[in-house]
Amino acid sequence: EEIVGAISDEHDRETPGVEDLGGSTFRVPASMDIGDLAELFDVTIGEEDVDTVGGLLTKAIGRVPIVGSRATVAGLSLTAERMAGRRHRVASVLVHREVLDDRDAPLEPEREDVHGH
Repeated sequence: EEIVGAISDEHDRETPGVEDLGGSTFRVPASMDIGDLAELFDVTIGEEDVDTVGGLLTKAIGRVPIVGSRATVAGLSLTAERMAGRRHRVASVLVHREVLDDRDAPLEPEREDVHGH
């Protein structure tokens, strides 16, 4: 006899519903545990009052999120992407690592040349 198909258990690393969109952006279910999110991005999320990504976004903005609601937590940009269900709760969240680039760096003052110009 043969078993056909993938078998998963509690030790599998892949988180169901996580989609890599490229450019350090992921679509994650709002029900995803924040510990799994922290592991995915290798960050520390110091929240004890919430367990899920949706709860983290709700706490960060201080109200129930709607599509487009955005907050930054632990260097991660969280954006409510899609609502679902009868209660219209957030179903998926786009998560992107905030990266400072040269445009965000403070400008260095221009230096005068040796002739004082």
